[in-house]
Amino acid sequence: MDSVTDISQLVQAEEDALEQAALSEQLAKTRAEANQVSIRSRIEAEEAKKSMEKYIDITSHEMRNPLSAILQSADGMKTSILDFMASSKSSVKIDELVASAQEACKIITV
Repeated sequence: MDSVTDISQLVQAEEDALEQAALSEQLAKTRAEANQVSIRSRIEAEEAKKSMEKYIDITSHEMRNPLSAILQSADGMKTSILDFMASSKSSVKIDELVASAQEACKIITV
């Protein structure tokens, strides 16, 4: 006597399990790719920040050098000219030059 067993539910369960395993594998792969993108983005952001800080440092340095020379020259001119000038207007302009250069230095070094 032969017996017939319906295994369609078993086959369907196996197919569902294989499909679920494939989906789980695909999800894991997608998560790994997203993690790599996140890491790459963070590294790029850090590099951009370093580049910006380097640019600001260089620019600040390049601005301070001439201002320092202007301050030293203005101070020397003030000392020399005040000895020979009788006009108070010239002295006021030199004081304004020195004050302006000092203010610019304060702004840059902040």
